[in-house]
Amino acid sequence: MRQMRRRVRYSVNIHGERVERTPREYPYSYDPFQVFKDPAWADTDAVVYSDRMLQWDRDKYDQSCEKIWNNHGQSFSGREPAEIEKFLQLYFEDPTLVLTGIEAGCNYSNGYPFWVFYMRGEKVCTNTI
Repeated sequence: MRQMRRRVRYSVNIHGERVERTPREYPYSYDPFQVFKDPAWADTDAVVYSDRMLQWDRDKYDQSCEKIWNNHGQSFSGREPAEIEKFLQLYFEDPTLVLTGIEAGCNYSNGYPFWVFYMRGEKVCTNTI
């Protein structure tokens, strides 16, 4: 079984590049920063934003949250990568889906947080945004 631990790194994004706007200095307009990165992560992994998933199918999003966390929360802060992977498997109906990375960001226009998920699986196409 692979280890999936959160390792929040406010200073870099998933590509290892320095983040200019961190949550400390810009609490409502920070750049995406690395929360989790599996050693298997690759630039070719599919990418999806949590707020887009909510827009695509609110009911499926809520049902998947309910099954994993017993709530309809939109925040992934403090949630473990293994749980998020199960959530994504339910949402995308793909038990082969593997979560390879997570970034946390903030929408500059409204200050709401969002999460970026990097993954691969049989039903997940590459470079989804």
